[in-house]
Amino acid sequence: MYLIVFSNFSIFFLFNFLFVCFPLHLLRHNDNPGGTSNVTGQQSSRQDEIAFDRNNSTKVMSYFEIVIIVGKSIMGVGLFAMPYAFSCVGLFFGIIFLIAMGFLIVICKRLLLKIHHMVCIRLEKPIVMYDEMVVSILKDMNDGIPRIVLELAKCFTNIILIFYYIDIGAVCVDFIGDILRNLSNIEGMKYPIHYTLIFFPFFMLINLSEDLHKMIVISMLGNILIINSTVMGIVYSFQKDNSDDWKIVSRKLYYYPRFFGFVFCSLSSPGLILAIEHSSQRLWTYNKLYGILNQCMTIITCIHLIVGIIGYIKCGSNVSENFIYNIQKDGDGYSLIAFITQAVAIYFTYGLQCYVPINIVLKQYVLPIIENKIRKGTPNLWELITRFVITLITCLKLLTSILNLRRYLTELYSELTPTNCPYWPNVQHYIDGYSTAHFIYYLICRKSRGGR
Repeated sequence: MYLIVFSNFSIFFLFNFLFVCFPLHLLRHNDNPGGTSNVTGQQSSRQDEIAFDRNNSTKVMSYFEIVIIVGKSIMGVGLFAMPYAFSCVGLFFGIIFLIAMGFLIVICKRLLLKIHHMVCIRLEKPIVMYDEMVVSILKDMNDGIPRIVLELAKCFTNIILIFYYIDIGAVCVDFIGDILRNLSNIEGMKYPIHYTLIFFPFFMLINLSEDLHKMIVISMLGNILIINSTVMGIVYSFQKDNSDDWKIVSRKLYYYPRFFGFVFCSLSSPGLILAIEHSSQRLWTYNKLYGILNQCMTIITCIHLIVGIIGYIKCGSNVSENFIYNIQKDGDGYSLIAFITQAVAIYFTYGLQCYVPINIVLKQYVLPIIENKIRKGTPNLWELITRFVITLITCLKLLTSILNLRRYLTELYSELTPTNCPYWPNVQHYIDGYSTAHFIYYLICRKSRGGR
């Protein structure tokens, strides 16, 4: 498994080296063409902003709805695994690394949305998909890139995102199945096929949602239930004495990748962040200094930090991947309620995680094939087939892939890192144009012009 992680990081740095070696003719919106005045440039920029305003759209999300979706897209199974993640590195490094990773992930998400805005202006489109951004960046880096390379980059990005979110959905199914198996006193690491497929209709039902707007209610319920089950676990853990085997710093360096895998999979959701941007009222409505994205990420990082610290101190190095297992008592109705609440909350999380692969497969592959009459049938039929297949994969993936959740989330971390490779030249672009201090200030503190 660690060979897989090493190989993925090798590919990651190789891609970065190749991209930086290309001519960096990167995305730059010319606000002052032909030497005209700054006022004219500002008016042109404002016209572009109005041209891509989504206020007139019938399917836009309010600020409250964005908060709900952002919270639900990030708070999931990783929250309950934070105490175990802390046990991999120790209390001190757990706090430092979690805060640092939360800070860097926010910067990356802001950079992703900035690039999305620039590509939208460049291509004169209100919405640009993830793979289109990659292709546009590669074209700006080097106009002579062969078309087959662009198509391969597009397919590579889509495949990584599809597999990543399908794996996250499989982890949700694993958590739910593990909770139900624990309540039923079923022994063994692997599930019987019929045991997993019993709940397939319920997973299929939640995957029938066509857009984020129809997930608002279940996302709200999921947020409430996750917070409720987390509070129950924390309150219950205070009834126990502090463990004696927790450590300030762990010397087992081979466990450190697990920490990064858990935290990265808990706080990073680039596909959903971009999907939320597509459904917002106008470009960059939630990407401000004191905007919704920063506020949500700050609160969510603090919640993960609190759960990790308390769970690790109370349970010690023997903490389970799901820390609520450590508070379980036989015949205790309180822990039974906590387990059921947690299972329902993760069930609602599952639907949101499967939204990205379903959306990519439908819009990028299935619907174009039907429009070109390569395959016969109605879009509704093929859409139902797509949702059925992806749901089935997330359920059956447990039978062949998930041998150990601890190792599996580490592999998920290595799976997603190559997806972000095409955006690093943009970081180089900003660093070349400005000093490092100004670059950090630009990403975090500067309020963009025109309400962005």
